Amino acid sequence: MRLFVAIEAPSAWRDAASDAQRQLRAALPPELAPSLRMVAPSTMHVTLRFIGEAGETLVPALQAALDASVEPFEIYLTLGRVTSLGPDARVSVVAIAVEGERYALAELAARLDGAVTSSLGVAPERRTFNPHLTLARMARGLDAPDRRAVAAAARELAPPPELPFTARQFLLVRSHLAPEGSRYETLSHHRGR
Repeated sequence: MRLFVAIEAPSAWRDAASDAQRQLRAALPPELAPSLRMVAPSTMHVTLRFIGEAGETLVPALQAALDASVEPFEIYLTLGRVTSLGPDARVSVVAIAVEGERYALAELAARLDGAVTSSLGVAPERRTFNPHLTLARMARGLDAPDRRAVAAAARELAPPPELPFTARQFLLVRSHLAPEGSRYETLSHHRGR
């Protein structure tokens, strides 16, 4: 099963993300807009640790490790600017940055990474933690000039409202991949021990 750990986006963030998606489509040349696969707002989340494939029998140990890794927490978060991830010529994702108590969020992600690493015996996360809500993914065959155009359009969008939100729990989620888009199944909620 394909797993990740995340904070569920509140409904106000999903509404703001949906509005940003509409603005992004309108800002792009008509021939470029179809090359973006918009993420369904109902599935939006802030990924804390992507796990990938794990055997179903390992899930109980993983859940216990996640619970044991953190104390109850409250992390103040807001929405930031619309941005693209990666160098403009190779960008593959348009997202809304998550701001607020980023240091506390990064600490939480690091503790969860340790729990995942120890319970599943996988390598630690190597990528720099960059909290965001994914708005759209670009088609694989898009060339560098078109990717640059999408990145530039994303940066020009007006920032969404901040919409303060206090995160108090995270989820262990199973991802079911499908051609029409991923479907997510929450396996457990975690608030710390």
